[in-house]
Amino acid sequence: MPNFPKRAIFSTKKLRKEKAMLKQVLILATILAATRTLQGQEAKQPQGQAYPSNKSGTFVGGTLTFGQSRAVGESSPGVGWFSGLEGGYISARNEWNRIEASFEAGTGFANFKDKRKNTQIRLPINFYGLAKFGYAYSIGEKSFGVFRIGAGPATATYPSQGIAGSNSSESITGFKGMLGWDAVFPAGDALELTAGLNVRFLSFSGDKADSFQLNIPALSMGARLRL
Repeated sequence: MPNFPKRAIFSTKKLRKEKAMLKQVLILATILAATRTLQGQEAKQPQGQAYPSNKSGTFVGGTLTFGQSRAVGESSPGVGWFSGLEGGYISARNEWNRIEASFEAGTGFANFKDKRKNTQIRLPINFYGLAKFGYAYSIGEKSFGVFRIGAGPATATYPSQGIAGSNSSESITGFKGMLGWDAVFPAGDALELTAGLNVRFLSFSGDKADSFQLNIPALSMGARLRL
């Protein structure tokens, strides 16, 4: 076995260590350069490009709401549902926020049991209108959360004897309000899907019907087309 001088062996080990350190430095420099390049590209990206759906414009759509109908006072809950058509306008404040104004019109149904009279009340909602106002904020790319309030008129048919299936009925008018939150998800270039929670309020009075109020916590879903 050849007998190498100790200095030569030491120089070889030192050279190997220097080469390993140089490789590590080159790798680290490459990673840093790539990171700075990506950061520079993101900084040059135009504002709003990540959220192209947040733009001002009109929309039309439909909603379906289903929940539990509760009358204020001595009563047992029933079911309540509404279906309506909606049209409105979206005003984009920036890429993160927007304001929505719309009008919803439709029909529905609610029932409950009046414990004072021990009768089941069935209440077809012939018409309702809701002027709605909402504030929306970004919850993810192209998706928004919307807080909404609304109010408007409503008409219904009330059984004058307070008995379900009665042949005698009375047309009553009242007020409808709503408070809720919806999530808006893009489903295409112009199509958006909505889903959320809301509480709808109905207050009625008539010549023969006792004044009453219904509170309906509900789930809602819908779709709308951006024009």
